[in-house]
Amino acid sequence: MVNDTDVKLSGFVATDSTDAVGMWARSLPGAVREAVLDADLSRSFVFRQCAGVATSLSALRRTVTTWAHRLDLGVYQADDIVLAVEEAATNSIEHGYRDRSDQHPGTVSVLAWSCPTQRTVSLVVADEGTWRPPEAPGTRGRGLVLMRKVTDRFDLYTTGHGTVAFLRWAVR
Repeated sequence: MVNDTDVKLSGFVATDSTDAVGMWARSLPGAVREAVLDADLSRSFVFRQCAGVATSLSALRRTVTTWAHRLDLGVYQADDIVLAVEEAATNSIEHGYRDRSDQHPGTVSVLAWSCPTQRTVSLVVADEGTWRPPEAPGTRGRGLVLMRKVTDRFDLYTTGHGTVAFLRWAVR
């Protein structure tokens, strides 16, 4: 596991507790909840919860980068994982929590795990914000397309309780 567990920095909570993951998983949509509860977390995984503010992104990116590069993936695949999680977390902050103040920003939760027997890497990014459909293409609005492009599986779930992105890669 990444060596920054049980640290609280600027609203960034890191834990290697499988109990915390199990409790969090109960709030996820059915298919994602099942994937998380079935995950073998005895191996390397990352579970982070951070304040839904832009300043949280750099710590999240560093943690996921360190974790992904330790998985012995190709450098391009590790970079795709980092790019996708950063895009999903940015969407949570910029869109899901767009109407929140810095004093009450909401939470972005990220779980990443690998399954060596199935040769997959999976990631869940969840928020408790309000879903807003993508705007017409312009200078922005390409994040969902990008995540679909760099993953082997990308599912997006929107509910009245937030948005959940499920991303999976076959290890090459």
